[in-house]
Amino acid sequence: MALSLPVKIMVLLWKLHGNKEATIMKRITNIRTLATLLMASAAIVSCSVKEDIFEEETIIKEEPAKVYTLSVNATKGGDDEATKALSLDGKTLNATWAQNEEVTVYNNTKKVPLDGTLKAQSAGSSTTLKGSLTGTIENDDELILRFNSANYGSQSGTLDYIAANCDFAEATITVSSVDGENNVIPTSKASFVNQQAIVKFILKDQDNNNLTVSNLTISAESNRLVSAGGLRGSGTKTYHTGYTVDRGSGSTGGEGYDKLLDGNTGTKWCSNVKSDGVWYVEFHTASAVQVDGYKLTTGGDTKTYPGRNPKNWTLKAKLNSGDAWTVIDTKTDNTDMPEANCSSVDFETDVQGMYQYFRLEVSAIQSGEWLQLSEMQLYGCSDRKFSFRYGNVNVTPSSATNELTVALNNQSGASDTYTLTAIDGSHKYTFTKSGVTFERGKYYAITVKMTMAASVPEGAINGKFSVASGKQVYFSKGNLQYQASSNTWRFAEHQYDFVGDATNGNVSVGSDKSNNASISSSYTGWIDLFGWGTSGKSFTSGYGSAYQPWSRSTTSSSAYGPTGTNNLTGTYANGDWGVNMGSGWRTLTGNNSGEWNYLFNTRTVNGGQGSGHSYTKGQKVNNVLGVVLYPDDYTGAAYTTGANWSTFESAGCVFLPAAGWRNGTEVKSVGSYGAYWSSTAYDTNNAHHLSFSSYSGVNTVNPTSYNGRSSGYSVRLVRPVE
Repeated sequence: MALSLPVKIMVLLWKLHGNKEATIMKRITNIRTLATLLMASAAIVSCSVKEDIFEEETIIKEEPAKVYTLSVNATKGGDDEATKALSLDGKTLNATWAQNEEVTVYNNTKKVPLDGTLKAQSAGSSTTLKGSLTGTIENDDELILRFNSANYGSQSGTLDYIAANCDFAEATITVSSVDGENNVIPTSKASFVNQQAIVKFILKDQDNNNLTVSNLTISAESNRLVSAGGLRGSGTKTYHTGYTVDRGSGSTGGEGYDKLLDGNTGTKWCSNVKSDGVWYVEFHTASAVQVDGYKLTTGGDTKTYPGRNPKNWTLKAKLNSGDAWTVIDTKTDNTDMPEANCSSVDFETDVQGMYQYFRLEVSAIQSGEWLQLSEMQLYGCSDRKFSFRYGNVNVTPSSATNELTVALNNQSGASDTYTLTAIDGSHKYTFTKSGVTFERGKYYAITVKMTMAASVPEGAINGKFSVASGKQVYFSKGNLQYQASSNTWRFAEHQYDFVGDATNGNVSVGSDKSNNASISSSYTGWIDLFGWGTSGKSFTSGYGSAYQPWSRSTTSSSAYGPTGTNNLTGTYANGDWGVNMGSGWRTLTGNNSGEWNYLFNTRTVNGGQGSGHSYTKGQKVNNVLGVVLYPDDYTGAAYTTGANWSTFESAGCVFLPAAGWRNGTEVKSVGSYGAYWSSTAYDTNNAHHLSFSSYSGVNTVNPTSYNGRSSGYSVRLVRPVE
């Protein structure tokens, strides 16, 4: 069913400059039809700021259930059933029914949904909706008919996409009578009215130049912006079997891609071979099946290699082999797969329907280079119910543009605060406005002047943190890591990544887990626990002999770093690990007047200082214990274990994992203790560092600790905000 909009269409022009605002509204008349939009639910995007919510109709009152038959003539808005076209910006969108499209029914008098659906008996601008309904219907009851199968969450920014994929329309009818055979006689036909706004965003910078954006994310403060809605699978799950594998990345046999669908959790797909940047497998069923979701099962040694779990993936499907692929589910920064062997998780697909051909693509894993899964199964549900899903709307055009047309469905029932985030090349632009109402069934054209966000250096997190009065820094995106065999330095891929020991940690080289205990000048794995001042840069005088990143001797702590009480600054700045990562990177200073202490205990965040304001201790991210630091401008809720970490990371939050520490070649307290070097010496044998721990339920943080320079501690670099 293609797009349908109501009689009233509005054009609104926003121009914001300082405290000035101009609003121009123009009503377009002589359009007598509505548009209505089609398809199933969509994924919420990733760098989302709001967490995904699933909501079903609440049954307020129950009556003895009966089975009724309802037949009603239905139109797509307006009284002129012959004219079903609507012009917007010179484009014509036809509004027609497709045969067998389904409509749900809600008894608004009794405040209860009715089981069953009505189906369109024919295609065209008008049709007859007919079906059986279970519940209670009486004379004069008001029934709400809903057509809602909408993919709002991931749009392309065009009217054509909206016409094909976004639909939410309602019609209200009144029951005239119910005869002796439970046939429901309505008083009138059902005229469907569109329940969403269509908004064309014209994006400009503050100088009124066009922005050519590759992505636009729209969020609402109420978190009642619909990302998907319609008839969703519910009830008993039936897992489909009997798959035929067609092709995939890598090879078959052994631990090849065909093992993903062999029905045996004792085998697995384990591969480091990608095709066009993704791991993939294509397969089909003997005939079309109802797909409401799927199950993924971890490999038989995932507890040992948790980094092999998928993080970003897409499931595509199609009904016929010659059809184009339809994305029916997308997961980004997902951490639902447990760090356990042969453990299964069910995922509900964003788009649900009948399909026969499928393609799973995995674009990223938790860490390392190898993906593994033991099994995948599709499932269908015994029932379907009307429901909404709320979240951000993500718009990705086929090519960069400054005009994006978007369908918005806000269920807050009031004005809302909207935030737009756009990507133009390497720059990010933002815009926020409160008191905005997009009326359902209306069309808007809005010029938005966006502000360019401060450019974040490569390798840095976007949060700004004060480390002294008038001085802010960015943190690196992860702890510092080093590979001796290739003399390579890098930042961890994720903030929660750490090497650990032979058992704990999530960093690998191929199938081999890295281990700090294996530290040596030729080690092929990664290490991330270093002695003080071990940047690998030597000095002709005034510097100890233990300066290499693989230095591990505990004989003399004074052999590490500059001699005496000199710091890793000024003359000895090359002893700071930051010299290996490019200009500007360095380590925070220590002691009572140092930057670590200011960061934790002096700066003000969210109206306060210290624990609960500038940081939260004793929480886990991706099942890793550590400390969460909040940027200076943070106003959100405190992080707690199990919350959506990607939301906090997008807001600029920093996570310091409890990566343990090293004494020579012995790694200790992994997962319960964290220590991060500063650039400040304490005396000839010791240097300052941040420490935190969690023992027997007691969480402590000390940003002014000091210990022997030969100790192997974590390094987290920063660089100035300029």
